[in-house]
Amino acid sequence: MNIDFSFFNIAKVIKINFKELIIFGFLSSLIAVSIALYLPNEYKSYAILSPKEKSSEIDTQGLGSLSGLGGVSSIIGGGSNQHFDESVEILQSNKFLGNFLQNKFVNLLAAKELDTTTNKIIIDPKKYDINTNKWVRKPSSPWGVIPEEQEAIKHFRENNFDVAINRRNNFVTISIKHISPKIANEWLEELIAELDERIKTRDVNEANEALIYLNERLSKTSISNDVKNSLSKLAVKYEKTILFANINKEFAFNIIDPPFEPILKDSPKRAIIVLAIVFGMMSVFFTYLIFLFNLKRKLSIKLLKLNVSLISIE
Repeated sequence: MNIDFSFFNIAKVIKINFKELIIFGFLSSLIAVSIALYLPNEYKSYAILSPKEKSSEIDTQGLGSLSGLGGVSSIIGGGSNQHFDESVEILQSNKFLGNFLQNKFVNLLAAKELDTTTNKIIIDPKKYDINTNKWVRKPSSPWGVIPEEQEAIKHFRENNFDVAINRRNNFVTISIKHISPKIANEWLEELIAELDERIKTRDVNEANEALIYLNERLSKTSISNDVKNSLSKLAVKYEKTILFANINKEFAFNIIDPPFEPILKDSPKRAIIVLAIVFGMMSVFFTYLIFLFNLKRKLSIKLLKLNVSLISIE
Protein backbone atom coordinates (compact mmCIF):
# COMPACT_ATOMS: atom_id res chain seq x y z
CA MET A 1 0.00 0.00 0.00
CA ASN A 2 1.41 3.37 -1.04
CA ILE A 3 1.69 6.02 1.66
CA ASP A 4 0.63 9.53 0.69
CA PHE A 5 3.09 12.09 2.13
CA SER A 6 1.19 15.13 0.85
CA PHE A 7 1.24 18.33 2.88
CA PHE A 8 -2.46 17.88 3.64
CA ASN A 9 -1.86 14.43 5.11
CA ILE A 10 1.12 15.54 7.18
CA ALA A 11 -0.73 18.55 8.59
CA LYS A 12 -3.78 16.40 9.30
CA VAL A 13 -1.72 13.76 11.10
CA ILE A 14 0.06 16.37 13.25
CA LYS A 15 -3.24 17.96 14.19
CA ILE A 16 -4.98 14.67 15.06
CA ASN A 17 -2.00 13.06 16.86
CA PHE A 18 -0.31 16.11 18.34
CA LYS A 19 -0.32 14.79 21.92
CA GLU A 20 0.90 11.35 20.85
CA LEU A 21 3.74 12.93 18.86
CA ILE A 22 4.82 15.03 21.85
CA ILE A 23 4.73 12.03 24.19
CA PHE A 24 6.58 9.77 21.74
CA GLY A 25 9.15 12.51 21.05
CA PHE A 26 9.78 12.89 24.78
CA LEU A 27 10.16 9.12 25.25
CA SER A 28 12.48 8.93 22.23
CA SER A 29 14.65 11.70 23.65
CA LEU A 30 14.73 9.99 27.03
CA ILE A 31 15.83 6.68 25.47
CA ALA A 32 18.42 8.42 23.28
CA VAL A 33 19.91 10.36 26.20
CA SER A 34 20.03 7.17 28.31
CA ILE A 35 21.89 5.31 25.56
CA ALA A 36 24.30 8.22 25.03
CA LEU A 37 25.03 8.51 28.75
CA TYR A 38 25.52 4.74 29.06
CA LEU A 39 28.37 4.78 26.54
CA PRO A 40 31.70 5.41 28.31
CA ASN A 41 33.98 8.25 27.29
CA GLU A 42 36.90 7.26 25.09
CA TYR A 43 40.16 9.19 24.89
CA LYS A 44 42.58 9.21 21.99
CA SER A 45 46.32 9.69 22.18
CA TYR A 46 48.22 10.13 18.93
CA ALA A 47 51.74 10.74 17.71
CA ILE A 48 53.16 11.98 14.42
CA LEU A 49 56.32 10.29 13.13
CA SER A 50 58.57 10.79 10.14
CA PRO A 51 61.08 8.28 8.75
CA LYS A 52 64.59 9.00 9.89
CA GLU A 53 67.21 9.42 7.19
CA LYS A 54 70.08 7.29 8.33
CA SER A 55 73.60 8.43 7.71
CA SER A 56 74.26 4.85 6.69
CA GLU A 57 71.63 4.81 3.94
CA ILE A 58 73.00 2.82 1.03
CA ASP A 59 73.68 4.87 -2.08
CA THR A 60 73.49 2.41 -4.95
CA GLN A 61 75.01 4.91 -7.38
CA GLY A 62 78.73 4.47 -7.75
CA LEU A 63 78.53 0.74 -6.94
CA GLY A 64 78.11 -0.32 -10.52
CA SER A 65 81.39 -2.25 -10.36
CA LEU A 66 79.67 -4.63 -7.93
CA SER A 67 76.80 -5.54 -10.24
CA GLY A 68 78.60 -8.60 -11.52
CA LEU A 69 79.66 -9.79 -8.08
CA GLY A 70 77.38 -12.56 -6.87
CA GLY A 71 75.46 -11.90 -3.66
CA VAL A 72 76.19 -8.19 -3.39
CA SER A 73 72.89 -7.06 -4.93
CA SER A 74 71.01 -8.87 -2.17
CA ILE A 75 73.11 -7.10 0.47
CA ILE A 76 72.49 -3.60 -0.87
CA GLY A 77 68.72 -3.91 -0.63
CA GLY A 78 66.21 -1.15 -1.31
CA GLY A 79 66.24 2.54 -0.63
CA SER A 80 64.66 4.63 2.08
CA ASN A 81 61.13 4.36 0.65
CA GLN A 82 61.28 0.59 0.75
CA HIS A 83 62.53 0.65 4.35
CA PHE A 84 59.73 3.05 5.27
CA ASP A 85 57.06 0.83 3.68
CA GLU A 86 58.47 -2.22 5.43
CA SER A 87 58.39 -0.39 8.77
CA VAL A 88 54.73 0.55 8.30
CA GLU A 89 53.86 -3.02 7.33
CA ILE A 90 55.59 -4.31 10.46
CA LEU A 91 53.57 -1.85 12.54
CA GLN A 92 50.28 -3.19 11.13
CA SER A 93 51.24 -6.86 10.99
CA ASN A 94 49.46 -9.54 13.01
CA LYS A 95 52.75 -10.76 14.45
CA PHE A 96 53.80 -7.36 15.79
CA LEU A 97 50.36 -6.45 17.16
CA GLY A 98 49.93 -9.92 18.65
CA ASN A 99 53.20 -9.62 20.58
CA PHE A 100 52.31 -6.09 21.68
CA LEU A 101 48.89 -7.14 23.06
CA GLN A 102 50.04 -10.27 24.90
CA ASN A 103 49.64 -8.84 28.42
CA LYS A 104 46.80 -6.41 27.64
CA PHE A 105 43.78 -8.66 27.09
CA VAL A 106 41.98 -7.69 30.32
CA ASN A 107 42.20 -3.91 29.83
CA LEU A 108 41.43 -4.34 26.14
CA LEU A 109 38.48 -6.76 26.21
CA ALA A 110 37.01 -6.49 29.72
CA ALA A 111 37.28 -2.78 30.53
CA LYS A 112 33.83 -1.46 31.47
CA GLU A 113 34.30 2.13 32.58
CA LEU A 114 36.74 4.53 34.20
CA ASP A 115 36.51 5.51 37.85
CA THR A 116 37.26 9.23 37.54
CA THR A 117 37.97 9.63 41.26
CA THR A 118 40.77 7.07 41.31
CA ASN A 119 41.55 7.14 37.57
CA LYS A 120 41.39 3.34 37.54
CA ILE A 121 39.59 1.04 35.14
CA ILE A 122 36.56 -0.86 36.37
CA ILE A 123 36.64 -4.38 34.95
CA ASP A 124 33.36 -5.92 33.86
CA PRO A 125 32.70 -8.78 36.35
CA LYS A 126 30.61 -10.55 33.72
CA LYS A 127 33.72 -10.92 31.59
CA TYR A 128 36.64 -11.21 34.01
CA ASP A 129 36.84 -12.09 37.71
CA ILE A 130 39.60 -9.95 39.24
CA ASN A 131 39.52 -11.97 42.47
CA THR A 132 40.42 -15.26 40.78
CA ASN A 133 42.12 -13.71 37.73
CA LYS A 134 39.97 -15.83 35.43
CA TRP A 135 37.81 -15.12 32.41
CA VAL A 136 34.13 -15.79 33.10
CA ARG A 137 32.50 -14.33 30.00
CA LYS A 138 30.04 -16.25 27.86
CA PRO A 139 31.51 -17.78 24.69
CA SER A 140 30.55 -15.99 21.50
CA SER A 141 31.31 -17.87 18.28
CA PRO A 142 33.98 -18.14 17.07
CA TRP A 143 35.57 -16.98 20.35
CA GLY A 144 35.63 -18.99 23.57
CA VAL A 145 35.68 -18.02 27.23
CA ILE A 146 39.41 -17.29 27.19
CA PRO A 147 40.35 -14.67 24.56
CA GLU A 148 42.65 -15.62 21.74
CA GLU A 149 45.31 -13.49 20.10
CA GLN A 150 43.32 -13.14 16.87
CA GLU A 151 40.32 -11.80 18.78
CA ALA A 152 42.46 -9.24 20.60
CA ILE A 153 44.08 -8.08 17.34
CA LYS A 154 40.69 -7.77 15.61
CA HIS A 155 39.18 -5.81 18.52
CA PHE A 156 42.25 -3.58 18.79
CA ARG A 157 42.22 -2.72 15.09
CA GLU A 158 38.48 -2.04 14.97
CA ASN A 159 38.11 -0.10 18.22
CA ASN A 160 41.43 1.23 19.49
CA PHE A 161 44.13 1.47 16.85
CA ASP A 162 44.54 3.63 13.76
CA VAL A 163 47.37 4.43 11.37
CA ALA A 164 47.25 7.25 8.81
CA ILE A 165 50.02 7.83 6.25
CA ASN A 166 50.65 11.08 4.39
CA ARG A 167 52.32 9.92 1.19
CA ARG A 168 53.44 13.42 0.23
CA ASN A 169 55.99 13.54 3.04
CA ASN A 170 55.76 9.99 4.49
CA PHE A 171 54.52 11.29 7.83
CA VAL A 172 52.77 8.63 9.91
CA THR A 173 50.08 9.41 12.47
CA ILE A 174 49.51 6.58 14.97
CA SER A 175 46.64 6.79 17.43
CA ILE A 176 45.32 4.60 20.24
CA LYS A 177 41.90 5.09 21.84
CA HIS A 178 40.80 3.80 25.24
CA ILE A 179 38.38 4.62 28.05
CA SER A 180 41.45 5.46 30.15
CA PRO A 181 43.49 8.43 28.87
CA LYS A 182 46.49 7.16 30.84
CA ILE A 183 46.39 3.76 29.17
CA ALA A 184 45.90 5.31 25.73
CA ASN A 185 49.09 7.31 26.25
CA GLU A 186 51.10 4.47 27.83
CA TRP A 187 50.14 1.97 25.15
CA LEU A 188 51.07 4.37 22.36
CA GLU A 189 54.46 5.13 23.92
CA GLU A 190 55.09 1.41 24.33
CA LEU A 191 53.96 0.66 20.77
CA ILE A 192 56.32 3.23 19.26
CA ALA A 193 59.22 2.03 21.41
CA GLU A 194 58.63 -1.61 20.48
CA LEU A 195 58.35 -0.74 16.78
CA ASP A 196 61.61 1.19 16.87
CA GLU A 197 63.35 -1.64 18.74
CA ARG A 198 62.01 -4.21 16.30
CA ILE A 199 63.30 -2.28 13.26
CA LYS A 200 66.59 -1.50 14.98
CA THR A 201 67.16 -5.18 15.79
CA ARG A 202 66.33 -6.19 12.22
CA ASP A 203 68.66 -3.61 10.63
CA VAL A 204 71.53 -4.33 13.02
CA ASN A 205 71.25 -8.07 12.39
CA GLU A 206 71.23 -7.46 8.64
CA ALA A 207 74.24 -5.15 8.96
CA ASN A 208 76.19 -7.74 10.98
CA GLU A 209 75.40 -10.45 8.44
CA ALA A 210 76.41 -8.12 5.60
CA LEU A 211 79.72 -7.27 7.32
CA ILE A 212 80.54 -10.95 7.74
CA TYR A 213 79.93 -11.50 4.04
CA LEU A 214 81.84 -8.36 2.97
CA ASN A 215 84.86 -9.14 5.15
CA GLU A 216 84.92 -12.62 3.69
CA ARG A 217 84.91 -11.21 0.16
CA LEU A 218 87.57 -8.63 1.03
CA SER A 219 89.86 -11.35 2.33
CA LYS A 220 89.98 -12.91 -1.13
CA THR A 221 92.84 -11.88 -3.41
CA SER A 222 91.07 -12.79 -6.64
CA ILE A 223 89.01 -9.58 -6.85
CA SER A 224 90.20 -6.32 -8.38
CA ASN A 225 91.23 -3.22 -6.42
CA ASP A 226 88.16 -1.31 -7.70
CA VAL A 227 85.84 -3.98 -6.33
CA LYS A 228 87.76 -4.02 -3.03
CA ASN A 229 87.39 -0.25 -2.70
CA SER A 230 83.64 -0.46 -3.38
CA LEU A 231 83.23 -3.30 -0.89
CA SER A 232 85.19 -1.34 1.72
CA LYS A 233 82.90 1.67 1.27
CA LEU A 234 79.89 -0.61 1.58
CA ALA A 235 81.29 -2.16 4.75
CA VAL A 236 81.79 1.31 6.25
CA LYS A 237 78.14 2.15 5.60
CA TYR A 238 76.99 -0.98 7.42
CA GLU A 239 79.32 -0.19 10.30
CA LYS A 240 77.64 3.23 10.45
CA THR A 241 74.26 1.48 10.69
CA ILE A 242 75.40 -0.36 13.81
CA LEU A 243 76.92 2.83 15.26
CA PHE A 244 73.74 4.77 14.46
CA ALA A 245 71.62 2.14 16.24
CA ASN A 246 73.76 2.28 19.37
CA ILE A 247 73.97 6.05 19.81
CA ASN A 248 70.43 7.09 18.82
CA LYS A 249 67.39 6.69 21.03
CA GLU A 250 65.07 7.00 18.01
CA PHE A 251 66.32 4.74 15.24
CA ALA A 252 63.61 4.30 12.60
CA PHE A 253 61.46 7.40 13.08
CA ASN A 254 61.73 10.97 14.24
CA ILE A 255 58.93 11.71 16.71
CA ILE A 256 57.57 15.04 15.50
CA ASP A 257 54.60 15.13 17.86
CA PRO A 258 55.04 12.74 20.82
CA PRO A 259 52.22 10.77 22.52
CA PHE A 260 50.29 12.60 25.22
CA GLU A 261 47.69 11.86 27.89
CA PRO A 262 44.46 13.37 26.52
CA ILE A 263 42.19 15.47 28.70
CA LEU A 264 39.28 15.91 26.30
CA LYS A 265 37.28 12.87 25.23
CA ASP A 266 37.32 11.79 21.59
CA SER A 267 34.02 9.89 21.64
CA PRO A 268 31.14 9.26 21.88
CA LYS A 269 29.58 12.28 20.16
CA ARG A 270 26.54 12.27 22.41
CA ALA A 271 24.66 15.14 20.75
CA ILE A 272 24.89 13.43 17.36
CA ILE A 273 23.84 10.10 18.86
CA VAL A 274 20.79 11.65 20.56
CA LEU A 275 19.71 13.50 17.39
CA ALA A 276 20.16 10.41 15.22
CA ILE A 277 18.16 8.15 17.54
CA VAL A 278 15.36 10.68 18.07
CA PHE A 279 15.12 11.47 14.36
CA GLY A 280 15.10 7.78 13.45
CA MET A 281 12.45 6.83 15.99
CA MET A 282 10.27 9.85 15.18
CA SER A 283 10.51 9.09 11.45
CA VAL A 284 9.34 5.51 11.99
CA PHE A 285 6.50 6.62 14.30
CA PHE A 286 5.40 9.43 11.98
CA THR A 287 5.41 7.09 8.96
CA TYR A 288 3.28 4.65 10.94
CA LEU A 289 0.75 7.39 11.80
CA ILE A 290 0.50 8.48 8.17
CA PHE A 291 0.03 4.86 7.15
CA LEU A 292 -2.87 4.50 9.63
CA PHE A 293 -4.34 7.82 8.50
CA ASN A 294 -4.29 6.76 4.84
CA LEU A 295 -5.71 3.37 5.71
CA LYS A 296 -8.60 4.89 7.67
CA ARG A 297 -9.29 7.41 4.89
CA LYS A 298 -9.40 4.72 2.21
CA LEU A 299 -11.65 2.54 4.36
CA SER A 300 -13.94 5.52 4.92
CA ILE A 301 -14.11 6.16 1.18
CA LYS A 302 -14.94 2.51 0.51
CA LEU A 303 -17.65 2.52 3.18
CA LEU A 304 -19.07 5.73 1.75
CA LYS A 305 -19.18 4.23 -1.74
CA LEU A 306 -20.79 1.11 -0.32
CA ASN A 307 -23.48 3.17 1.41
CA VAL A 308 -24.15 5.11 -1.77
CA SER A 309 -24.49 1.88 -3.70
CA LEU A 310 -26.93 0.48 -1.14
CA ILE A 311 -28.99 3.67 -1.22
CA SER A 312 -29.16 3.62 -5.00
CA ILE A 313 -30.29 -0.02 -4.94
CA GLU A 314 -33.06 0.80 -2.50
